[in-house]
Amino acid sequence: MINSSKKRIEWLDILRGIGIILMVFGHICYSGNSYRWIYSFHMAIFFFAAGFVYKKKNVWEDIRHRAYTILIPYFAYGLLTLIYWYFVERHFKDIGISFMQGFTGLLKGQYETLQFNIPLWFLPCFFITMVTYNIISNLSNKKLGYTFITVLTIIYIFVPFKPMLWGIDKIFKYILFVMLGEAASHLNITDKLNLSVIKQVIVTIILFAASIFTSGRLTQTRGIWFITATIGCMACIFLSMLISNSHILKTSIQQIGRAAMIILCLHGPVYRAIIGTITHFGHIGMIAIRANYLYSGIITIATIGIIYLIFLLIKRIQSE
Repeated sequence: MINSSKKRIEWLDILRGIGIILMVFGHICYSGNSYRWIYSFHMAIFFFAAGFVYKKKNVWEDIRHRAYTILIPYFAYGLLTLIYWYFVERHFKDIGISFMQGFTGLLKGQYETLQFNIPLWFLPCFFITMVTYNIISNLSNKKLGYTFITVLTIIYIFVPFKPMLWGIDKIFKYILFVMLGEAASHLNITDKLNLSVIKQVIVTIILFAASIFTSGRLTQTRGIWFITATIGCMACIFLSMLISNSHILKTSIQQIGRAAMIILCLHGPVYRAIIGTITHFGHIGMIAIRANYLYSGIITIATIGIIYLIFLLIKRIQSE
C-alpha cells in the first residue's frame, strides 16, 4: 500500500524520474513518432506531481519559497550555461545571438528567447503556474477554485495566445494538471490504484497504447491534447507503481527523479557536447545519430549519468 508520506514521496520521485528521462530522450531523438508521443504528455507529469504534494500557503510565503527553490536555480544555471554557450558552444552552433541577447532572453524566460538552453523555459513557467494556483486557492474555496481553473482551461482551448514573458500563456495549458494532482492526493488515488502486479501491467500497457494511438492522430486539436496528456500521465503513474515493486529500478529512477532540477537545467549542453564528440571522432552525421533510437537511448543514459555525478558532487560539497 502506498499510504505513508515517505512512500508517497518515493512514488512521486519515480514519476518525476520517468518524466525527466522522457524529456531528455525527447530532446535528443528526432524521430517524429516518438517526439510527438512524448511531447503529448511529458511536461504535464511535473505539474501533476507538484499538485499532488501541494499545500496551501500564505501568498507571500509561497512566493518566497518558490523563488528560492525555482528562480535561484533558474538564474544560476541559466547564467552558467549562457557563459558556456558564449565562450564554447556558439563556435560550433549556428545561433546568431550575442551574450546580451542571451541574457535578455534569460530575463524574459520564454521558450523563444532561450536559444542557448531552451529547456530552461519550464522553470519560470512552473514558478508562475504554482504561484497562480496558490493565489487561486487562497482567494476561493476548493469548488470555486476548481471551477475557475476549468474556465482557464476552456479559454486555452478556444483562444490562441501569443508567447508571453515567463510562459504566462502556458498557465492556461498546465494549471489543470496541478489541480488534477491535488485532487488525486485528496482522493488517496495511490491506494485506490494499488492493484496486483498483473493488473498493473495490463492497465499500464493499455494506457500507453491509448496514449500512442491518440498522440499520433488527435494532438493537433487543443481540447483533445488534454485527453492525451491525461492518459499519458495515468500510464506513467501506473508504470511508477510497477517500478516501485522492483528494488533496483525503484532506487535508480527515484534518484533520477530527485536530481530532476539539475538534469533539466544541464542536459541540453551535455547531450549536445556528447553528440558533437561522436560526430567528430566517430564520423557519424548528427541527423543519423538523432534519428536512431539506439543511439538516442545511449546518449540519454550517458547524459543523465554525467549530470547525476555532478548532482552527487554538489550534494557532497554542500554536506561538508
